[in-house]
Parts: sequence; C-alpha cells; structure tokens
Amino acid sequence: MLRVFIIFVSIFMFAYSEENLVLIPDFSYTYRNMSDEKYENLEIPGFFHGENHWKENGFNLNYVEIKLEHLLPYSIEFRSVFHITEESVKIDELYIRKSIDFIQIKAGKFRSSIGIINSLHQHQWFFTDPPAVYELLFSEHGLTEKGVGLEGRWRVFKVGFEVLNGENENSFGYRSIPEYSIDEVKNPSLHTFYIKTQLKDKDKVYRLGMSYLSGKRRAVGEEITAGNTKIYGLEGVVKISKITVQGEYFYRVIDGYMYYPVKEDLSKNQSGYYIQTVYYLTERVGLGFRYDKIDKNKINGQYLTKSSEKYSFGLNYHPVEQIKLRLNYIYNSLYRLENSKKNFNEFTVEMSIFLGKHHH
Repeated sequence: MLRVFIIFVSIFMFAYSEENLVLIPDFSYTYRNMSDEKYENLEIPGFFHGENHWKENGFNLNYVEIKLEHLLPYSIEFRSVFHITEESVKIDELYIRKSIDFIQIKAGKFRSSIGIINSLHQHQWFFTDPPAVYELLFSEHGLTEKGVGLEGRWRVFKVGFEVLNGENENSFGYRSIPEYSIDEVKNPSLHTFYIKTQLKDKDKVYRLGMSYLSGKRRAVGEEITAGNTKIYGLEGVVKISKITVQGEYFYRVIDGYMYYPVKEDLSKNQSGYYIQTVYYLTERVGLGFRYDKIDKNKINGQYLTKSSEKYSFGLNYHPVEQIKLRLNYIYNSLYRLENSKKNFNEFTVEMSIFLGKHHH
C-alpha cells in the first residue's frame, strides 16, 4: 500500500506541480547459466555479503526511482531519492545542501562523495552492475549514510570531509552484540576524507583523487566481529575526445576481534580494483569494457582465496532522450559455491525510462 501511495502521489505531483520531479522505472531481462538458487548462495570467504537486489533469470522489474528537488529560501537546495522495488520502499537520499562561496555544506542522508562510482545512481552507470570491489566493501548501493558533509573547491582542487553514522554493514556497522557483551557503537562513528583534482586541455580531461575512511566495525553472520575499519582509495580518469578510461582501487584493513567459535585476534587485509574503457561511436551509442579484480583477501596472515576476476562488455544506446538501453555480458569468476570456485556467464538487456526533468 505504501508503494502504491508513493507512486500515486509522485505521478500527481509530476502532472500538476512545477517541482523538479523525475520518475525512472527500470526493467531488464537476464540470462545466467546458473540457477537462481545457486546464484543466491555465491560468496567470497572473508567478505560480508549484505542483502542485495539481484536480478533473477528472466524478466525483472528492478526498481522505480523517484527524485524530487526543490529550491528553498536562502538558496538552500532540497533533494530526495526514493528507491522502490516490488519488495520494499527505501529512502536512498534525502538531504539539504547550501553553497557559500567556495564551500558546500550538506546534511541528511546522502551518497558519500568518495571515489567515482559511489555518488552515482544505478541508471547513471555505463554497466548494469557495480564494480566488484564496491559491491563487496559497500554493497551494490554503495556507501549511503546519514550525516553531514563539508566540501571546499579551490581552482582545480576539491577537498571534502564527511561525518557519518557508520551503518553500512559490509565494512562498518554499529549494533551491539549482547551475547558477547559487545556494546553498541556511539554514533557518528564513520569519518571520510577525500581530495580530487581535475585538469583540462582542449578535448582532454584528467582527474585524480584519493579517499580515506575510518570507522568502527560490528558484524554478525558467519563471523562475529568487533573492531575498527580503515579503507584507502585511489581513483583516476582520462578522457580524450570520445574515449574515457577510468579506474578505482580500494584497500581495506579491519583490526579487532573475532568471537566465533572462540575469541581471537582478527586482522583483515583486502583489496580490489577495476578499470574500464568506454568509447562513444555517436552521442547515442557507446561501447565499454570493464575488468574487475579482487587481488588480496588475507585474514590473520593467511590468504583465504586467490585473486578473482570479472570481465564485463557493455553497449549503451539512447533511441530517444528519455530511454536508455543497456546490453551487458559478464564472465564472472569471482565467487565460490560450497567452497568451490564457480564461474558463470551472464547476459542482461536493461531499459531505463526517464520521465521528467533529467540530465543523463
């Protein structure tokens, strides 16, 4: 009922209001040479696999995204993004933002500005799925948290600092674990810092950046963990005419204790990266290739898994401005099933429709 209500209200506002409101329904067809039951149980030992919205074999209504923006008095921007699936309704972002000269302040729930992909929504990606390192460290939705952010821009540099609750269970978490007398973390417990630079020369663009995240760690699952997490990130983009090459690397360190089956010291060193190339034949047609790799998965000095890889090939096509079609082929050798490596192929055709004022 709540989903129906939100959709009805949004359509009404879209038809009769001058607000900047957008509806984005997203559909897909997926073929994977693996049953859905087996796919749902894939894992990489040592990583927490949170609840993701994965595509079943066959036709899927992936989500409906509702975006509403409004300019408040004193040039304060309001922005909200609702993410609706057939199972749930979630507030993806809801925050206010104010710019004062070269300083920008935002508060509420928002996507962190670390990295390149994290601040983008799924329909803005070139490929249909997130890079593997993002999915493992932050979940398929990325690092979206409640808190405040401060960003300054000086010429070619952008520097930012965020204070967040630390709710993301893939790498952080704050809940108590009563059976082991582990207290709840006092919020906010996650701090991020990033610095980025951009240089332009005619039709060439160069971007470099680095990120640092520090927060508390609580996890209950196959392992029960309490400690601290630090994540270091590097990013780079080179754009020359119609070709864009970008990549990101993240290194995660978790120190603390593991309580199951017995209490012992825990030290995790895990890292991964992706690199992708996109070439636009025309303004409406683009081709892309992405290589993902998890190159380190070391727990208490022992490697749990060897390096794992994923290869993605994509085609983006805009038949009209309001419709985006994506064709994606993936060869995936990242995961394990019942402690055995499981490779599989996946093919997806996806369509996003943009209703309202939207910029791709």
